[in-house]
This record gives sequence, C-alpha cells and structure tokens, in this order.
Amino acid sequence: MQLGPAPDPSAKIATAFVCVDRGRFDLEVDGEAKPGINCDGDTRSTTNGGAFLPVFGDGEHTITVVADGRTRYTFWASWIKPAEDPEPSAALTEALADGVVTESEYRDGFARYRACMEDAGLKLFRVDESGPIISYSNLTDNIDSGDEKRCYDGEFGQLDAEWQVGING
Repeated sequence: MQLGPAPDPSAKIATAFVCVDRGRFDLEVDGEAKPGINCDGDTRSTTNGGAFLPVFGDGEHTITVVADGRTRYTFWASWIKPAEDPEPSAALTEALADGVVTESEYRDGFARYRACMEDAGLKLFRVDESGPIISYSNLTDNIDSGDEKRCYDGEFGQLDAEWQVGING
C-alpha cells in the first residue's frame, strides 16, 4: 500500500487488521519488518490487531501485509499525528514537589481530573471513592477524544501512579 510522504515529521501510521481466515500476517513498513498478527482463534472478531507505527526519513512510504496467498484479511492504514503530551497543571506540580503523595493530594488530584473531564463534556462511570484506591471506568469515546489523556496526565496521572505504588508496595 503506497502511503506517500508523511504529512508531518511526527506522523505515525495507524493500522487496524481484521482476520477473515486463520493464518499468520506480517507487516512491513518501508521494507522493515514490524510485529505481525496471528489469526488462530475466532476470526469473526471486530479487530484482531492494530498499531501505531513510526516512519523514518523523507519521501514516499509503503506498508505491506505479507501473507499466504490463500488467506483473506481486511487491513486499514492512515496517517495520524499523535497528540502532544499535556503539561502538568500547577496544582499537580505542587503536589509532587516534595516527592511524597498524601491521600489528600491523591483525592484532590482525582477531583481535578473529574472536573476537567466534566468541563470537556465527558463523564466517568462506576466511580467508587470509598476505598484507599479510587475506582472508575471510562468509555472508549472518552479515551479516543484526546481530552481524557489531557485531563488525566495534566491533573492526576502521576499522583495516581505514585499513590497506588505506595499502597500496593
């Protein structure tokens, strides 16, 4: 598949793969082998694999699926530009400054994350703040929006990780 030149120096190739038949399918980007897909289970799945693949250099780029000529598959590829990592908020930076995450800082960080999500029009589901570790769920649409990453990384992510490591030792 001819992809042409990358539209931006930071662009990657987004791929999705659906098996129609069982078999091994290998990928190559510009002739370089990439992780492949084994389709040896239920081939009726919506997708059997996908990846964000980097490209290097200027000029034309290609992606190739290498498979037995008798095996069928559906493959999709497109250029994407990954979102830039958000900067931590001032409140998150302050909470992390002393190297110790308190329960109050952890819970305040979650409250900021939740408020950021709500400001973006997104809702967290099955929120349970009763235990030492806050439990919640996100819809795929929340994650795909880009706002979830912005809110989590900017307000809560590092606090969440450090608190859970401290609790779970």
